Amino acid sequence: MSCKAIESYLNNTLAPQLRGFGVDSAFIGRIIGTAREQMTSCLYHWSDVRFRRALLVIGSEESHAYLPKASDDIRNFVVVTIRNSDFERIASDNCASAGIAQAISPADIKLVTSTAITYFSKQSFTAMAREITPPDFDKYGDLAKKYPLAWRALWELAQMKSQSIEYDEPAVAAPVDIEMIPPRGEITMMGSANLQYVVADGYSFSRDRELTATLQMSAKHRMPFAVDSFKACTRNIEKLLIIMEYLLQNGTEFVTSNYMIANGYLERRINLLKPGSDYKEMFRNWLQTEGLCPYHKRVLEAMSAG
Repeated sequence: MSCKAIESYLNNTLAPQLRGFGVDSAFIGRIIGTAREQMTSCLYHWSDVRFRRALLVIGSEESHAYLPKASDDIRNFVVVTIRNSDFERIASDNCASAGIAQAISPADIKLVTSTAITYFSKQSFTAMAREITPPDFDKYGDLAKKYPLAWRALWELAQMKSQSIEYDEPAVAAPVDIEMIPPRGEITMMGSANLQYVVADGYSFSRDRELTATLQMSAKHRMPFAVDSFKACTRNIEKLLIIMEYLLQNGTEFVTSNYMIANGYLERRINLLKPGSDYKEMFRNWLQTEGLCPYHKRVLEAMSAG
């Protein structure tokens, strides 16, 4: 069961904003449903601080640049439960499926995120969590159990106090294959002889021929899979966790401009860079290697050289 504060936000704030953008009623229902499911699952685990931080760290690269200023938990909550949802469709080239002729503007996106941060900054997350009964579908709880290597890496990443750490590798629950993600069509692939990378879609739970080939090549040759940020890989958390689990099970790394994630070993950038919104900005991030740990630095230098 959801809580009153969530329902008030979804029905009295987010839904009117979406109608104002011209989104059709069916897709508004889809966005609201996804956000409700994700908010409810997040709040159900809110009192488990380690779980909460592991989940919300996915939003850390993006949320630190969000306004207005608020706690990391609140800004990450907005990224993970609202921005990383079917909302992404109306901000993409695929917006026609939501009934609008063109994607909403960056200013519209900022309106939604800033309004959400302002709203939830006034709420007691402890009180909201107490209203949540065990959900019929605990999205994040189920994913944490299903992808233990990826989840443990996120948990360790969220607890990091130093720039690099080693930890005991968890047991593999069950082997995953990238073909668990259903196939799709178009994607852009870029790279060089030394390193290949893809520019993936937003929230869609799908894979592309090129993405599959790149991940399989990364696993086969123990080449790091590198993207600018978590969101540059995907905003769909299950797709992200499958990709991470697959790479970690096969002994290679998932790397962003801010994080280097291997099974049992992590490196991070101290002052996080804002994720790029286009290739030019991503390339600029890959050039920012000063102060990184050695392996992380080598991967980003290979990205910029490619």
